[in-house]
Amino acid sequence: MKPRVGLVVGYAPLEVGYEKAPQLLKESCQQLSKLPVEIVSVESPVYDFATGTQAADLFAKSDIDVLCWIAATWSYDHVPVDVVNKINAPLIAWGIPGVETGSLCGSQQLISVLTELNHPRRFVFGELTDKRACGEVLRFAQAAAVVNRLKKSRMGMLGHRTIGMMEVAFHEYDVKEAFGPIVVYLSIDDLLRRRDAMADDQAISLWQKVRRRAGQCKVPDVDGIRSMKCYFAMKEWVDENGLSGVAVGCYPDLMGEVCLSCGLLAEEEVVTSCEGDMNSLILTYIMHHIGSAPVHNTDLLDVDEKQRAAVLSHCGNSAISLADCKDEVTLDSVRLMGRGVVSLYCARCGEVTMANLCGKKGTYRLTYATAKAVEAEMVFPGIPVKVELPCSTKSFLEQTADFGTGHHWMIAYGDMSEQLQYVCKMLGVGTLRIQ
Repeated sequence: MKPRVGLVVGYAPLEVGYEKAPQLLKESCQQLSKLPVEIVSVESPVYDFATGTQAADLFAKSDIDVLCWIAATWSYDHVPVDVVNKINAPLIAWGIPGVETGSLCGSQQLISVLTELNHPRRFVFGELTDKRACGEVLRFAQAAAVVNRLKKSRMGMLGHRTIGMMEVAFHEYDVKEAFGPIVVYLSIDDLLRRRDAMADDQAISLWQKVRRRAGQCKVPDVDGIRSMKCYFAMKEWVDENGLSGVAVGCYPDLMGEVCLSCGLLAEEEVVTSCEGDMNSLILTYIMHHIGSAPVHNTDLLDVDEKQRAAVLSHCGNSAISLADCKDEVTLDSVRLMGRGVVSLYCARCGEVTMANLCGKKGTYRLTYATAKAVEAEMVFPGIPVKVELPCSTKSFLEQTADFGTGHHWMIAYGDMSEQLQYVCKMLGVGTLRIQ
């Protein structure tokens, strides 16, 4: 997901350095264009109601995710407030070093005003070439983009949440009010009817391609072909309804039947979650689009006090592309049911972010931690992820229990802790960082 960043350089005509604002705008555009973002820039600096209105019209038309307001000098704080009133986008106030310009002073003043107005904002200070400042801009922009797109998304609910799992229950009103998505439903019977109506040819062709991505295949072709028909049925429903993700009521009715489909859809940027967990689906969407890569959907299964580690896994629905290499991937039937197709492999090593989102209106809360995925063994027939925790296992279990953390953990590669914190602040979700 490439954030759309609205770019403004603001100034006040009386202040020292105002005449450098046009050049600063040009240089700002050049520098920010080096980041993985889409820049929507004003043609000239902004200093009053008229130029601010022109900027707001441009940004509204472009549907920007975040507004980057770079202060060439101290300037009137009501001008950017007028702009964000019209576009309702989070704002980055960027102060540039310079004693007499008042850029730092004006940027802090703007942050103070936005804080009083409870408007999402981020303060940045440094030269345009400052890598730290540019990194802060990027991470805040990524969070803003995810929130903006999430609020306009549509999520699917396939079947129902798992019986005996009250923890994952949700209310559509709560989801819409807190996060934005509309929920679209499809029954399991309807999915199976769609699956059975799919042509053999395309399913056989895709199954042959998927088999070539694995080192071993332990399931008969008939099961693989049926699994691919299920993928095409889900894909058809997703496309018909413009869905960004699907919470799959898999346990026990669809175990093994949809697992491989979930991994394939994730590689097409359609996220999924297990056991009808809508909260986890929303979190998966957030983490997938921050990291621009599929996410592991897991349960916390065990901890090792001596190694200060935890083992997490699920039945085998992660994208095959997350494996280290094809030789490590085995296509097999799902545990407990002995049917369908899942992908089995041990998660690759590297820095990860692990997170859980649970709750309802008034209690939504995110638990998250940065950790290190280390070499795992196939201790569970799924996709085991072994992580070295940032604290003792005792502290980890006590913190999560005290916070009321749920049992579904999403695991993504890379450190996205800062972006998750921004996202939760924008959405009004409580947080606990394990450290």
